Amino acid sequence: MSSRLLVSFRRLSLDPTRGFLCRNLATVVPDSSAATSSKPSSPEWQTRPPRKLTAKERAIPGRVKLEAETPDGHLRPHLGVEVNPNHGLYGFFRQVRNDDGTMRYETLEEKHRTNDWSGRPWMASELRRKSFKDLHTLWYVLARERNLLATQKHEARRQAIDVSVFTNINMRNMRCRKSMARIKQVLNERRLAYDAAVELHKEGVTPEQLEAAEAESVDARLAQRGDPGMLESEPSQPEVQKV
Repeated sequence: MSSRLLVSFRRLSLDPTRGFLCRNLATVVPDSSAATSSKPSSPEWQTRPPRKLTAKERAIPGRVKLEAETPDGHLRPHLGVEVNPNHGLYGFFRQVRNDDGTMRYETLEEKHRTNDWSGRPWMASELRRKSFKDLHTLWYVLARERNLLATQKHEARRQAIDVSVFTNINMRNMRCRKSMARIKQVLNERRLAYDAAVELHKEGVTPEQLEAAEAESVDARLAQRGDPGMLESEPSQPEVQKV
């Protein structure tokens, strides 16, 4: 058995390509000739193409190399496309006159100390005097103003501007909403009055009977207050009898 081990050790020591064993027989140190050998190349299917830059890396200015000078002005000539100055989308922006008389559109208005506090919403007593056509027109004027304010609010958020601090959009929007709510109230009052008139017409009540009943109710209220001087000298009309 010992002779076989000696023969195997001699073969390892005589073979120059195997390296040599340390005394503790724990590690094998490769020969210097094996270290200088060239590394075998990997097959073609294992080769990977170079990695492309991401959009974030391409946007870094340090990675941009301008080999040629950029000409001044636009890179392409202006096409000169004519736009309709009365286009409906311009209604979402407020039109302001410059000092030289030209008109421009403002996408965002800052808070004003006097102009923002001078207006107020429409009162219901004022709206009751308006015709149906006037109320219809006023409704769409207020709706356009709310759309304009919503556009300015969206633009302020896009520019990271605090709406409640630098603008007065919320207060203006509240005034528009109050006016529109009171328009709906006045229209509802007229609708209820119309429905009541239709019911009276179906029951056969004439306008003369309504006027007489209203005068009698006024006289009764004055008599309850104890003011006989306000009562009329004419005899009271009979009660309204439904036909």
